[in-house]
Amino acid sequence: MHTFYKELTMKSVLFSFINWWTWLLTFTSGFANVVALLLFGTAVTHHTGNISRLPLTFNHSAIHTHLFLLGLILSFFMGCVLSGVLFHDQMLRPKKRYGILLLSLGILLLLINLFSHSTLVLYTISFLSGAQNAMFLFVKTYLARTSHLTGYLTDTGFALGRILAGYRSDWRKFLFNLSQICFFISGGYLGMIICTYLPKQAVNIIAYLYMTAGAIYFIVRSRHLFGFPGNSQHH
Repeated sequence: MHTFYKELTMKSVLFSFINWWTWLLTFTSGFANVVALLLFGTAVTHHTGNISRLPLTFNHSAIHTHLFLLGLILSFFMGCVLSGVLFHDQMLRPKKRYGILLLSLGILLLLINLFSHSTLVLYTISFLSGAQNAMFLFVKTYLARTSHLTGYLTDTGFALGRILAGYRSDWRKFLFNLSQICFFISGGYLGMIICTYLPKQAVNIIAYLYMTAGAIYFIVRSRHLFGFPGNSQHH
């Protein structure tokens, strides 16, 4: 059996914690983005569109929208800065701070949603998405960015092109990127269902998903079940 087929065994895919954990984070982003679009009319987990809207709203009649979009973008950026501080060594190890960050972000969103208005809730979700997207997560040899899909669409198409050109070793990369796209879309479908039947709970569910990801991280960490190098305990 060829090496690339061995790498694609069900065991390596289904029983890798880092795969499932990354999928959960991507699912959460898909859910959060659809909730934000349906309830508040704007995307929060990625900002290409929002950045493009900045020049369009740079006039007196739309100055409030301009400032709002700027706030969303800066919130995402500051979340990335936070992850840069926490994961500055750029080494994926089972550190407590991964779980602490996700639990803290979930609790923060719950509190903001309880005591504040929609604008601050959106800023908070954007901040969470930035922090999540900048977490240093490697799956095998692939750096995972879990809050948006443009890069995954590009990488999936490129990998498929290489496979068609005869580079069969790119199957793993193709399937990984495709799985990320599928989980993001699945999260979006759930977001649509929740917004239809339980709209008042939608933001809280985003927080619960982050807290679930953090709790799962600590459970798996305590059992030494990580599927990436450096399986010693780190802070």
